[in-house]
Amino acid sequence: DNSIEQIPQDIGDLLNLHTIDLSKNKLTTLPESFGDLSSLTRIDLQYNNLRKLPESFGNLEGVEVLNLYVNELEKLPKSFGDMYNLTYLYLSSNRLEKLPESFSDLLHLKVLDLGDNLLKTLPESIGDLKNLEYLFLAENDITNLPGSIGYLVALIEVDLSGNELSTFPGSID
Repeated sequence: DNSIEQIPQDIGDLLNLHTIDLSKNKLTTLPESFGDLSSLTRIDLQYNNLRKLPESFGNLEGVEVLNLYVNELEKLPKSFGDMYNLTYLYLSSNRLEKLPESFSDLLHLKVLDLGDNLLKTLPESIGDLKNLEYLFLAENDITNLPGSIGYLVALIEVDLSGNELSTFPGSID
């Protein structure tokens, strides 16, 4: 494991970079210039101490795979939904309490892992993610699911274990 604590601002100059793996470091933030890495398709930042992402993160429109597993993220930038090519998104083991409104713009998502966070609810717009096949919500504080969850007709697997659910939405027959 490395011990990198900070990424230099000029990382944004690496315009041909397609994949970046900075997993297992000690990063707490990323420079705003990270959003300039317009050729990125895969980002692995798992096992760091990231508390927030720069607002420029939404500029990374070509990213298909994003792994932010095991960090300290409390919220996602408002621009997050601009990453419209995201297909695989791993956000488990963070401190997320809610998702940004723009989350429903991630229409290409197939895998969404939000397990082991602090989510109490999901936005009604979650039902817009019509390509979603795998939805992992285990170990949150979710008390109810939005009715729109019934619109996720591509779902193959959903994990709701370890939540505070007492009913299932009527939209799922």
